[in-house]
Amino acid sequence: MADTHFGFQTVREEEKAKKVAGVFTSVASKYDIMNDLMSVGLHRIWKRFAVGLANVHEGQRVLDIAGGSGDLSRLFLDKVGHSGQVVLTDINNAMLRVGRDRLIDEGKATPTAQCDADVAELLEGERKARFDYEHYRILARHLARPGVRVVPLAA
Repeated sequence: MADTHFGFQTVREEEKAKKVAGVFTSVASKYDIMNDLMSVGLHRIWKRFAVGLANVHEGQRVLDIAGGSGDLSRLFLDKVGHSGQVVLTDINNAMLRVGRDRLIDEGKATPTAQCDADVAELLEGERKARFDYEHYRILARHLARPGVRVVPLAA
């Protein structure tokens, strides 16, 4: 495999995934605070914009891919109401636990393993995994029924 960059280091591509996972694992509990500081709160505006762009309505189902701390899932849950469903997913277990626990603690979610989505959102996944538009097309085809709206937002 080829070399790539991780910060100021040159690393093998297969090493980068482990290093990225390590970063997200180490910051999971403070991820939202870190984003607030680094973006001066602008990331919250981007996320509200993403939810508006998705045009989610009461009763719909949303698949939040690379949803991490669950902040977008929380916003989507407000839109879909009690008759809808939001499924939070993340490649990093520490991030997923933080998001899941927050949503459960707030009474907004219960653990689930099934999803049939109307909207699939992927905000930060490109930094966590190597996604391109072909991946989005495949994702929409395999994870949701025809007509699904995929809302990718790359930071």
